[in-house]
Amino acid sequence: MSDSIVRCTTLSVASPVEGSWEALWRDLHACWAQTTAASNWLMTELAKADHQRLPGDAKLPPMPATYFYPKLTQLFPDLDTRTCASLERAVKRKYKAVLYQVLWQHAASLPTYRYPTPYPVHNQAWRPSWDQGNRPLVSLPLGRGAEKRWQLRLKGGPNFARQVALFRQFVEGAALKSEAKIYRRGNALLVGLVGRFPPPLLSERTRLMRVLTSSTCLWVVEIEGQEPRYWNHDDLRRLCISHRAYLQRIAEDSKYELRLPPGKLRHIREKRQERCQKHQRRIHTSLHQLTAQLVGLAERQKVARVIYTDHDKSWLPLFPWSELRRLLAYKLQGLGITFGGGDEDPNAHN
Repeated sequence: MSDSIVRCTTLSVASPVEGSWEALWRDLHACWAQTTAASNWLMTELAKADHQRLPGDAKLPPMPATYFYPKLTQLFPDLDTRTCASLERAVKRKYKAVLYQVLWQHAASLPTYRYPTPYPVHNQAWRPSWDQGNRPLVSLPLGRGAEKRWQLRLKGGPNFARQVALFRQFVEGAALKSEAKIYRRGNALLVGLVGRFPPPLLSERTRLMRVLTSSTCLWVVEIEGQEPRYWNHDDLRRLCISHRAYLQRIAEDSKYELRLPPGKLRHIREKRQERCQKHQRRIHTSLHQLTAQLVGLAERQKVARVIYTDHDKSWLPLFPWSELRRLLAYKLQGLGITFGGGDEDPNAHN
């Protein structure tokens, strides 16, 4: 499948097929604790084994070869051995991405993994299937040993039609399995299944779409032969401004000079964390809604290529623009629509 597309389908866990929720959460908490500790241990060991910048160094030497799998499996005996291999690969990728900034420029700190770090599952360790009611099931290990394997029933229905369609390709063998992960978002338990999928069947598409950010709105969308469309989303702007103002005011109300009692400070921190998590969930939902709207328009208008320019971020200065761009590129790729930055085209800023 050289022309395949890497995609991830994420489904919520409806219930365990065998066993109780209490036992499932107990195993999950143990896995996430081990995954978090193992990831931080790997990151520290990679930094210790690497070359530290010294006076007179002209350039950063190549990263030394490392192999932590044997020691990792001994230090964390409750982790599945295939999960240990997946963790080492993932942490090395993240370390290499920040290597220059951390070791050479000293402009960033070594990344730290926080609980609960998602639990990765090797592609040979998870199995998709259907139950008697044609509902999606996934079987995966949550630890080392046959007794730690769980079979989970996933949510289906109209709200998960796109995810179930991708899941069906796993069961039928049309998609090649890659790594899976199980993680928590808020109170929801999610399973992400990554795989290589065959490219979509393309209809006749000839149009070009330009998407530009603006100082007066979120997006200006231009399609050949049509009037520009505007994505204003004043509600999103108000949400971000309000959240930033809240953080500023709560910081002013909890300064050291005020000598607040420890109990009140703890209460302020808890409320701030709760509100920040709620804000992050809102932003996450908004990102998916915005990209789904734009991708749906491109599909209906038979767009073959999207040129995206987001240099002007003044409308929403404190916004995850890079994540928005990544999601848009991912969803367009899933439909076979070419995605490119505005710098590729000299007329992209006009």
